[in-house]
Amino acid sequence: MKKVRVIAALAIVCTLLAGSYQSQAAPGERYFPETGHSIRGAFQSYWEQHGGLERFGYPLSDEFAEVSALNDQTYTVQYFERAEFEHHPENAAPYDVLLTQLGTMRYKQKYPMPPLTERVSTDSPTLFPQTGRHVGRLLLNAWRRLGGLANVGYPISEELAEQSPLDGKVYMVQYFERAEFEYHPENATPYDVLLTQLGRFAYNEKYNVSTPTPTALPSTTQFPIRNVAGAPVAANGYLFWINFDPAKFKGDIQVERESAIYGYDLAKQQQFLVTNELAYKLALATDGNTLVWGEYAEPKHNKIMGFDIKTRQVSTVLDTGDSGFGSLALDRGVLYYELNTGAGGLYSYNLSTRQQQLIDQAGSHAVAHDGAVLWQESEFTGQSSPPIITLHLITADNERKDNIITDQSYCFSGYALASDKVVLAYNGEGFDCPPSRRGLYLYDIAGGRITTASSNPAEGVIGAGNLVLWDNLLGDTASFGSLEVYNVDAGVNTPIVRYVQKGIAGYAITGSVLAYTLTPPSVYGSYGGNELYIIDLSTYQPEVASPAAKILSLSNTWPLVVAGRSLFWVSSDCGLCGYDVDSGERYVVTDRPGDKVNVTGNGKILYWLEASPTSRGDIHVFDPTTRRETIAMYGDDINLFNFVVDGNFIYYQASLEGKPGIYQRNILTGGDKLVHTTDRYIAKLVAADGTLVWCEANNGVVFMYLLRSDGSKGDTMFAKWNGYVGSYSVSGDDIVWTEPFQSQVAVNLHHISSNSDDSLGLYPSGTIDQPIVAGKTVAMLVGENTPLHRYIISYDSVTRLNTVTAWSDSYEIDHIALVDQDTLAYSAIINIGDAAIFIVRLPAGAN
Repeated sequence: MKKVRVIAALAIVCTLLAGSYQSQAAPGERYFPETGHSIRGAFQSYWEQHGGLERFGYPLSDEFAEVSALNDQTYTVQYFERAEFEHHPENAAPYDVLLTQLGTMRYKQKYPMPPLTERVSTDSPTLFPQTGRHVGRLLLNAWRRLGGLANVGYPISEELAEQSPLDGKVYMVQYFERAEFEYHPENATPYDVLLTQLGRFAYNEKYNVSTPTPTALPSTTQFPIRNVAGAPVAANGYLFWINFDPAKFKGDIQVERESAIYGYDLAKQQQFLVTNELAYKLALATDGNTLVWGEYAEPKHNKIMGFDIKTRQVSTVLDTGDSGFGSLALDRGVLYYELNTGAGGLYSYNLSTRQQQLIDQAGSHAVAHDGAVLWQESEFTGQSSPPIITLHLITADNERKDNIITDQSYCFSGYALASDKVVLAYNGEGFDCPPSRRGLYLYDIAGGRITTASSNPAEGVIGAGNLVLWDNLLGDTASFGSLEVYNVDAGVNTPIVRYVQKGIAGYAITGSVLAYTLTPPSVYGSYGGNELYIIDLSTYQPEVASPAAKILSLSNTWPLVVAGRSLFWVSSDCGLCGYDVDSGERYVVTDRPGDKVNVTGNGKILYWLEASPTSRGDIHVFDPTTRRETIAMYGDDINLFNFVVDGNFIYYQASLEGKPGIYQRNILTGGDKLVHTTDRYIAKLVAADGTLVWCEANNGVVFMYLLRSDGSKGDTMFAKWNGYVGSYSVSGDDIVWTEPFQSQVAVNLHHISSNSDDSLGLYPSGTIDQPIVAGKTVAMLVGENTPLHRYIISYDSVTRLNTVTAWSDSYEIDHIALVDQDTLAYSAIINIGDAAIFIVRLPAGAN
């Protein structure tokens, strides 16, 4: 078989070289000057008789031998822009020419998991039972015109939104076994359905031929737009948001008066200014052709403004005078708005005809999509009772449906339109609201039946086509949650962004592009300061931590530390125990009787203090690579209650010859040196990678110091605060620590080489424990009201994103450790005398 592959490879090289010099067709061939290649024989006959240029495109190569990826056999093939021909002389014509299943190959390569934007066509779909997929009327006509089963094959996907690698634009596409259809509504029939150049993609990828490729959509690591107020809006490939200048912050009203509205063309990847008019701006809405928003320019002068996306012109849509208005919705050129002063009411306003119509005198909070509009009526029955909420709907066929639901509770949190469903959200929180009421529900508009999409508490629902964006409040206390996408047609829910401390401020979707604003914990609770990100869902693979794997069940674990690639803990099962993360081997470090205290790892070695008959305690060191244990320092007359080991040095607190402070013991030479003189209280010494860190306290003031063993930094104070001593750790170039800030806890990251700090956020007092750092990852244990409500946050210092990595409602997480920047371990107490250790693999790209 190796010999066949070599011959085939040589044949490819020879034919490619020969084809590059061909300038005219040989007798019986058809030459294409556009690409410099010819077709002949069976390939020419098939090309001419089964669709020609429209179906297959120009030839990209001449004939050559190629080993099939399906059966490892060698065939004569030829690549075209939209297909690859395979010659099978063992078959009678016309089956002597078969088309390679490029559609199947590319779909499986591009989407190992079904894409989030996939949906069943709403255009009179036809089911193909062979694959369980549907084809809408428009694409079915194109399928038949282009050769049906023989030329195109069965459908292998539903319709989905996808960014073209040729022009960077987002199109609705559908995959078939031998083709990919691309819908172009800007073209007249039959050119509104085009075939993707699968042949070109396959040929270029396989034989390393360069193709001009547009810049990819910015990822979440490349597209943080800072200082965004509120939520973005999006439609038809355009994204809009409100920006403000933090330097001009003077309060909510003033910020929004001095704010600006910006737009972003996703296809061209161009940002543009909509307006920076001095006015209080709110309630953005767009249908992809027009952007509208509210302006309060001065008292009793309220306006709804409009921006024509094509002409880039701003104009006044409505002047409501002294009548205030609430939320805005815009769909197919019709504006829906509510007046919340004066006569009130929910109105529609046609932007083209300028006709206004009262929809509901008591209506409010309209949402509109694909010609349908949904709104609510609220009836207040008393100061101590929740309002009665009733939903009403006018369908795209102008059929009015009243009393879709009537609810009187504090549980109901929102609604949206998606596909042929009304989406209902219940958050399960608040006064007199049982957890059983929480969830995400779908109301079928045609049949009136309600089904459950999720039983988790839900807020902030937004519909877009067949997708629902919603805020999944994972914890009962809503301290953390997840922005998720639910596909109504497929019944599949996918977490996109997990957050902490109510970090998601708003979101929107257009085509396959999701935009969301994230409020960093450092500015949580203040106005604005949001960061705007976008994600292309057509290629998105969920970047969330993998499920926690339970690797060990034990009687107890204390503590949990890392050294090398091993985890260590003290347990009655095995004494001082080790576990190799890579091999899965569990081993005993030592089962000698006696207390082992201050068991610590510095990333490379394990060390602990162990009492001996002749001393107060000796420092033992264990190398997990060699599995060798040594005594690094004998206690003798020194009380080694506060010490740390790093490299060839032991740092310990003592008073030798009347000189109190921190001493350094060289393990190799045995010499001791005073490296920091102080008679203050010294908190726990920590060290790793050549850096020693400690805190000193004096009269309620805490001083934080670092010292480098290579002498590049002496005992340097780099932080100071009033209050108690927080938790801290060090790894590589970074130190992470907590300190009190007003009534909260601040988590900070110090970069040693640049002498700069990052804020990782503010948290409720007393909730942060064990902050640790490894590479770009910071992890910390966050406790809630009881030990049974704890979760682990991992922070990526590159993307600046917080992620909820693990949480517990039924057992107590007690210790966490980072094996490396991509691997987190934690121990938990399941029941009395029953403990376990778990490992979570963090995403490689961003936590």
